[in-house]
Amino acid sequence: SMMEKANGEKMVVAVVEPKDKGIAIGKNGRNIEKTRQLAKRYFGIEHVIIA
Repeated sequence: SMMEKANGEKMVVAVVEPKDKGIAIGKNGRNIEKTRQLAKRYFGIEHVIIA
């Protein structure tokens, strides 16, 4: 789900099955880092959280 902080920053919380969290984060955090970069570049989203 997408939320906006009081200071105007956009934040996304991606809900992932516990067994798939490792895949979502990726080796050394590569997948989540790519996701963060793309979300910021194309949607102006500052924070991506895996829950």
